Amino acid sequence: MMIENSLLYGIQRVEARIDDYRLRARHFYYCVVLSRHDCPRCGGRLASTGPSRAQCVCCAEIIDPSVHFQRSGCCNARLAFKRTHYACAHCGQIIRSEFLFDEHLIDTEYFREKMSEWRERKRRQREELRLLLAVSRSKDLVLAEIPDDGGLYGLFETLDEFVRGQQTQDEEPVRDEAAYRLEDYRQLILSRLAGAVLRFDAFPAIIENRRLDRVRRFSTLIFMEQFREIRLEQRGEDIWVMPYEADCEG
Repeated sequence: MMIENSLLYGIQRVEARIDDYRLRARHFYYCVVLSRHDCPRCGGRLASTGPSRAQCVCCAEIIDPSVHFQRSGCCNARLAFKRTHYACAHCGQIIRSEFLFDEHLIDTEYFREKMSEWRERKRRQREELRLLLAVSRSKDLVLAEIPDDGGLYGLFETLDEFVRGQQTQDEEPVRDEAAYRLEDYRQLILSRLAGAVLRFDAFPAIIENRRLDRVRRFSTLIFMEQFREIRLEQRGEDIWVMPYEADCEG
C-alpha cells in the first residue's frame, strides 16, 4: 500500500518549477546572445536550435555561432571546436563559448569513429588469436577401426618410452617437476610488463623445460586477456604483450 507523503509531493512540484525556470532562462539567454548577430548567408534573424547551434529563419542555414561570431580574448582569433571544448584557432588556448548556457558539447562523430576503430581492432585481435590457436591444435585422430582390449596391451609402457625419448631430444632436459601455478606466471608477467610493451619471448623462463614454459606462459596470457589485465597483438611472427589500458595506435 503506497502512503502519500505531502513533503515528497511538494519537492516534486519544486523540482518541476526549477526545470521550467531553467528552460525559460536558457531560451531567453539564447535569444539575447543571437540578437546581436545576423545570418552570414542572407542577413536574416537567427534562432537557437540547440547548444551552440543556430538556424536562420529566412534561408534555413544552420551554423555554429561559436565558430562564426566569437573571437578569442588571447589572440582575437576565431574559435575551433576541439572534441569537448572550444579553443583559440591561433594559440590553442581553451575558450568558453558565449553560445552555451550550461551544456557540455562533445564531438560525437570523433568518438563514434574511435569506438568503431576500437571494435575493429578487437575483432582483428580475436581473429588472429583464433587462427593462432587453430594452427597450434593437434590434428584430429582418425581410427580405421575400434581397437579391442587386446590391442591396448602394453599401451602405457609404449607411451612412457615415447615421452622419455622426446625429453632426451629437448635442448634442456626437464629437471623441474613442479605443478603448474598460474599465479606464479601471472605475477612474473605483471612485474616485467609494468606499463611497457614486450614480445612473448622477452619474459624469462620459470622452469628449465623451455617448451613447457612457453605453453604455460601462453595459457597464462590467454587467461589474463580474458580478465582484461593485458592485451595480445600478433605482428608478423611475434606476439606482443601490453597492458590492457595501453593504446599503441593513439
